[in-house]
Amino acid sequence: MLFLKIDTDFGHIPTDHLNLNMMGKVVSKEWIAENTTLPNFNYPVKFYRFHITPPNGKLNPHIDGTVESRRKFALNIPVVGKYNHTMTWYKDDDNWHTDYVEPRDKLGNAKGGVPIDVNKIEIIEQTIIDKPTLLRTDTPHSLENYNDFHRIILSIRFEDHDDFEEMLNENTHKNKTLFK
Repeated sequence: MLFLKIDTDFGHIPTDHLNLNMMGKVVSKEWIAENTTLPNFNYPVKFYRFHITPPNGKLNPHIDGTVESRRKFALNIPVVGKYNHTMTWYKDDDNWHTDYVEPRDKLGNAKGGVPIDVNKIEIIEQTIIDKPTLLRTDTPHSLENYNDFHRIILSIRFEDHDDFEEMLNENTHKNKTLFK
């Protein structure tokens, strides 16, 4: 399983502090507490990051982290532009290596897993992130925004949990939830 949609409303999340010329901004736990009504989580939060996709823009195929040290998953909350975009996951094979993720200048020279040959990547799943979604970020993925306006999500990254499916099982079968 690559994603699990969660039927939860997190209320208003302000975006007026964002620089729309960049594609991301990390905010502090204190900023989140002061400016949102997000709940406390049962898993330790590593960081909160806004991801901004320009009008009719895209985030190219990549793996979060590096090929050798991947960030396993995130909770992505749509803030602006819930519809008219596609998140795509790709087959994880030997066609990936660590390099700069493009557009490099908009991503603060971030490194991640990127395809060696973009013509050899194979789509395995697609969805629209139209509600909060727990998703795999250690599997190659990309995003295309078909809107004429910026798409903004708040991505919550948790301290690494050993196994994504185990976390899903904890949340669905053991009456444990993400939220306190």
